[in-house]
Amino acid sequence: MSHIEPFIRWAGGKTWLVPFMKQLTQDLKYKNYYEPFLGGAAVFFSLTPPKHAYLSDINAELIDTYTAIRDIPDDVLQALQLLQNTEEDYYRIRETEPTALAERAARFLYLNQTSFNGLYRVNNQGKYNVPYHRGGDPYETGSDTPIPNFLYLPSPFAIMPKVLSALSCAQFAVNAFFIWLMPAFLIHSMTKTEL
Repeated sequence: MSHIEPFIRWAGGKTWLVPFMKQLTQDLKYKNYYEPFLGGAAVFFSLTPPKHAYLSDINAELIDTYTAIRDIPDDVLQALQLLQNTEEDYYRIRETEPTALAERAARFLYLNQTSFNGLYRVNNQGKYNVPYHRGGDPYETGSDTPIPNFLYLPSPFAIMPKVLSALSCAQFAVNAFFIWLMPAFLIHSMTKTEL
C-alpha cells in the first residue's frame, strides 16, 4: 500500500512520527497489527498493511466513522457532498444527531474538518461543542469535494468498539504481531526528541 495521509485531524496525532516508524519497522515481519488508541490512524496508514489489523478507540463517533468508511465509503462520500461549509450550516449540522451510519460518519468528518483546530470535544451532556473555524483554507464540501483518500483504504481491518487493553491485545496476539501503544496524552509530558 502506498502511504495514505490521515483524513481525520486529531489532537495528539502521530503524523510527525511516521518517518521514524518506517525506520523502526522496515525489517519487522508481522501478521497482526493492534492499535488501541487509533485517533487519526497516522501510524496505521503509514505501515505496510498486515494480514490482520485490529483498530480501536474509546471515542464511539470516531469508531463509527472508520466503520462506515470501511463498509460503505460511497454512501459516506455522498452524504458528505450534501454538506456546505458556512458558519450557519456548521452550527446547524453540529446540532444534528443522524441515525444512519453514513450520515453520522459524514457529520463527524465535516465537523472534524471545519471546526476550530479539528478538535473533538463534548460538553457534560455529551454534545459536540467545538466552535466553527474562521479563516485559513476552507474545507471543500458540496459537489466539488475531491475524492477523499478514504475511498482507497487498505484491505479489510477489524474495528473494535471498545479500547483494547494491552492485556487483551496480548491475548489476541498470536504468531507475529505488532502492538502500537502510544496514547495521545503521552506527548504532553515528553518532547518529540525524547521518544
